[in-house]
Parts: sequence; structure tokens; C-alpha cells
Amino acid sequence: MKAVKSPSRPVAELMRVTGATRANVRTWMAFKECPPALGRPPFFTVAEETVISERAIDWCLCGGLLTRERLSSIMSEYISGLSPARLGAAKARFGEDCVPKRGWFDCFLRRHPELCLVKPQALENYRAVASSPEAVAKFFAAYESMRRKYNVTSAKQVWNSDESMIKAADLLEQCAVKVLGPAGTKRADYVIPTVQKGAEAASVVPTVCADGTQLPIFVVVAGSGGRLPYVDITRPDGTTNRVPLASYLGEDAEVHRRDKPGFNTDLWGTYAAFVAGQLGAREPSKWKILLMDGCKVHANVDGLRRLRAAKICVLFFPSHLTHILQCLDKVPFLKVKAKGRERTRSILPDLPKGASFNLVNLMDVISYACLHGLSTANIRDGFRVTGTWPPDISKIDIPRLLLGKGGGSAKRDVDLPRLSRLLGPEARRELANPVMAFGSVSNRGRAVEANSDAVLRLLSERAALRAEEQRKKDEKQAAKDKKAEDQERAAIREETAAELRSSSPAALKRRQRHNERVQRQRAKTGSSADKPYAPVPGSVVVTPPKKRRVQGAR
Repeated sequence: MKAVKSPSRPVAELMRVTGATRANVRTWMAFKECPPALGRPPFFTVAEETVISERAIDWCLCGGLLTRERLSSIMSEYISGLSPARLGAAKARFGEDCVPKRGWFDCFLRRHPELCLVKPQALENYRAVASSPEAVAKFFAAYESMRRKYNVTSAKQVWNSDESMIKAADLLEQCAVKVLGPAGTKRADYVIPTVQKGAEAASVVPTVCADGTQLPIFVVVAGSGGRLPYVDITRPDGTTNRVPLASYLGEDAEVHRRDKPGFNTDLWGTYAAFVAGQLGAREPSKWKILLMDGCKVHANVDGLRRLRAAKICVLFFPSHLTHILQCLDKVPFLKVKAKGRERTRSILPDLPKGASFNLVNLMDVISYACLHGLSTANIRDGFRVTGTWPPDISKIDIPRLLLGKGGGSAKRDVDLPRLSRLLGPEARRELANPVMAFGSVSNRGRAVEANSDAVLRLLSERAALRAEEQRKKDEKQAAKDKKAEDQERAAIREETAAELRSSSPAALKRRQRHNERVQRQRAKTGSSADKPYAPVPGSVVVTPPKKRRVQGAR
């Protein structure tokens, strides 16, 4: 300490060496010897605080939420079981309830730099269960096998595609920003404009490359109209002009309409043809790998064959692992959503009162968000942090793979590179031998080369089987409809025949004779239509009893 506090050393140098503030350095310089320790010593011993720190780390790795209030409650329960002397000291320091307050918590964090406050992020249970080191290791082993098989050696040959839903209501509600107002105002309310029909949401489908480039945007909006929908723009003179929505998104972009803004099997086939046409013109002699999730709508045989014809190999991620392995889910989509809110904040004040948020505004937001969110730096960062390019399995956060699986799993010592090498043969066998599950190719815990010959054969067989089932179902329904139609026609024929029989001369003559007999009988007995009962002496007319209503019943 004397060497550190040497008067020959300036204050700035001591600040740099010790990391202390200028005031602390000057206080040290004022003392010839070491300054006395200030403040009370910690209540818990070093051993106790070490155990607290270790258990807090285990709690976090197991997926628990250890807040300051929760830790204070646990410490209060622990203090209540201490000796009377320490219990009295705790009451003198923390109060009668023996609950450590925020001051103790802050000092505890300063004494233990291995701990810090972080904001928790929600993770679905099925993702936590599927996120295993073995599944990630097998994916990287399969990915390496595919790169060797198709001679993928540069960033220009690795692509990623995914869809993201942009909802107008979420943009309008989350675009709040501080505004000027009169002094004393606690909040400034504003009226959210109504959303025009068809502009409620849009599904944005970017296709990005590991070198930072991307294909034109593919967008699906709500409504009907198919490919290349238009919007009517009113000119100042009152006339209207039809403008393609794709013109707001840049050159070669495509916009499609669907009742629900998202993919189905047929529309994904259209998207696959779009990607094949765009990527096929880029280095046509080299194979490319397209990384994407294994959604069921992506199992379109015609679309996968078009991609393979353009020398594009489609590699499905293992199920429920896109939050760890997919480039677009890391940085680019987060930036796209943030830029979308930023653009909405800028155009919201300019909307006239009473105007609605229309398709043109939505296209403007999407164009701005994709232009700035899908930048070269963001795309490269997404590939880098997922370890997909440059290929580096060490980029994967191992504690996240062990989250939510119990304390024993959280303490596993996992070597992902070695595990990937050991599971390489199994991953290659799974690539060569795909299996079907729930009507599609299974990617549970495995990567799938979606447009390989084996997968296309399975999908074709499944499509043929589904077509045969649909044919039988249609035939059965057609027979059922024909039977119902025949029954309806028979009923009509029977009704017509009955009407003809009732209106025939013989039927009319029988009805006339019957009416004459009735009239003669009524004249003989003295009855009439109003009094149908014969006045027989001593007879009693009995009517059916009325049903009594139970009180309170409805």
C-alpha cells in the first residue's frame, strides 16, 4: 500500500491502477498509513455468503427466478433459526422482522462480482425440453457433413430464411414516445387510429446470406387477390390510381394476398419458386445451403424439387431449436421489430385526424424496418452468434441448453465440440434415413436434408397416400350426396303422386259422399261443427286433464 501511495505517483495514475475514484485516491494520499476500515462488517460470514452465492447461481441455471425480495425472504427464514445472540444482532441491524433490505443486497452484490442483476427472458417449456446439448451437437455434425458433401466453403453459399409476423395493432400500441405537454401533466393520452381492413398484419419473409446480402423481400398480407395485389391511391383531382404494393418494398419484391397473412403449403411452393429463381442466378455452378425451420407447410414436394434443381440444399433445424440456431431469430428480427416501431412513431403524428392506418402505411413501415433492421452488420452478427458462419459450435451458450432440466443437468460439464464429433456418425445416419411422423418428415432431435432423394420419396409417397385417402373420402361423400339426392327426388315423386291421387275424380267423389254422410248424421243427431258431440241423455264429456305447473319452474 505504501508503494501504491507513493507521493511521486500522480493521482491520475493511481486512479488507473486501483480503479478508484478521484475522491478516494485523494483520501488515501492524505493518510500516511493505511486508512482505517469504515462501516460495520457484514452480518453473514464469508462462508455463509459463499454458500449464498453458489446457491443463487444454481438457482438461475435451473431456470428459477431469484429476485431481491425472494432472496431477502429466504435470508429472513435462515436468520430465524440462528442462535439468540445472532438473532438479536440481526434484529438490531435489519429490524424486528429480520428481513435484509436493499442496502444489504447492494453491498452483497459488490462483494460478489460473480453475481449480477439480469432481466429474465421467457422461454416456452417445450423449447426448454428440446434444447439439449445432444440435439445441438447432432445439428452441427449434420451441418458439417452437408458442407463437405456439397463443397460449401464460402459465406456466399450459406443462407437462412424465416417468416415474421408484423401486426399493425402491436406497432401502434408500442410506439409511445415522450412528448411535450403542460407542466404538471402526468401523462398524455393519444387516440390510436383505426386499422384499415386488410392492413391488420403482414408476414415478412426475408432470405439472408452469411456474407450480409439478402434476396428481395417476400410479403404476405391479409385479403384476397393472389399475387401482386394493388392499392387504390386517390389523386388530388379526385381520380384514383392503382399502385402495386410491391413497388413500396423495392425492386423484385413480391407481395401476395391470403385470407390469413401467412404461409400454407401452396403459397410456400410459390415462395420456393421465387427463391429458386433468385438464388439460381447467383453462382449457378455452386451449391448453396438454405437453413430453415421444419414447419409442416415447408414440406411441399414441388417447391423442394425446384430448390434442388437450382442447386439449393434445404437443411431443417431440429424442432424447437430455432431460438438458438437460427440467424434471423437472433439479431435481424429484433432489429426489424424495433425499426418498425421507430418508423410508426415517425408517421403517427403526420396521420390526419380521423384517418386510418392503411396498407400504404404498413408497406412503408415494413420497407423501413427491413432496410435498416436487415443491414449487413446485423445479418453477419446473427450468423456469428449462432455459430452457423463461420462454423463454430463454441458460440452456443451451454447453460441455456441445460436450463429447466433440474439441478443435476445444470451442473453437467459439456464439451460441445467433442460431443459433436462423437455424435457425427449418428447424425449422418439420420440424414440418410429420414422417418415420417404426424404426416410429415420428423425433425425431432435431428437435422433433416429436406430435399434429398430419400425425403422427397417419403413425401411423394405420403402425398400419394393422402391423395388416395382424399379420393376415397370424396367418393364416399359423393355417394352420400347422391343417396340424399335420390331420397329427395323420391320424396318429391311421392308427394306429387299423392297430390295427383287426391285430386283424381274418384277421390273427389269419395270425399263428396263422405261429406254427405257426415251432414246426414249431424242432421239426425242435432250436432254441428261448433258442437261436435251428440246430445245423448245422461252422457258426460270428459276432457284430458291440464298439466299443473310447478311453482318456481320455468
